[in-house]
Amino acid sequence: MKGIHAHPSRKLGRKPYRHDPRNLQFAKYLIPEKLPAPQPHTDWSGKVRNPIGMHLNDTIGDCTCAAVANAIELVSANTGNQVSIPDAQVLQMYEVIGGYVPGNPSTDNGALISDALKYWQKSGLKDSVGANHKLGAYLQIDPANLAHRELAVQLFGWVNLGIALPATAQNQDLLWQCADSLASSDGAPGSWGGHSVIQNDYSPTGRGVMTWNIKLWGMSVNFDRDYVDEAWTGISEDWVHNIGLAPSGFDMQQLLADLQALK
Repeated sequence: MKGIHAHPSRKLGRKPYRHDPRNLQFAKYLIPEKLPAPQPHTDWSGKVRNPIGMHLNDTIGDCTCAAVANAIELVSANTGNQVSIPDAQVLQMYEVIGGYVPGNPSTDNGALISDALKYWQKSGLKDSVGANHKLGAYLQIDPANLAHRELAVQLFGWVNLGIALPATAQNQDLLWQCADSLASSDGAPGSWGGHSVIQNDYSPTGRGVMTWNIKLWGMSVNFDRDYVDEAWTGISEDWVHNIGLAPSGFDMQQLLADLQALK
């Protein structure tokens, strides 16, 4: 069955990617001769308390907003103390970027990942004690470029993935694996719908993502290849303040200049 609400307790809500030539590209800011040696395995989930927040994604199609809240939980857990983002903050975000009106199911139609990242950058989300968490910059990654995705996870802790989930994934718990045939109606990319998740782990044998109250939901290498069609990363203010502004091999000065030019 297809659509945001096809599953009783796992909702989707990522709208298909919409090209914007103004999107900053991750690849532009890499300095090859200064890049750190790639690590075969990176996992930022260890310090994250489980379960993470569901953030209403069991009842409404706010996955793009829930993913941002999960990213904040992930970053804060690895830079100090894990914060909690109230559902009211996530709901407010979905109302703004998705046009959702609580109590009106006809307005529950999802949102763009890029709009969710823009909201995080411009407005931020407040945690349970009122501290605001904002994104300094966000960058688009070619989803098929696994080396760049892995480097982004290694440098910044997370990548926001857009996945064209097949209907076969509705019956898979904690590990997404390929359907027997992509040509089948249930195995086709997007036959369930679009979903937004936070990648926080990679290895030669699979990926780990945060979604639906789980801090490390598995995804096989082949599933990644066949169904991931969008990828973004970002430099959160929490990360900058606690990890450092300019990781080796990344042209932060040029990025800041480009951000100023966009204003």
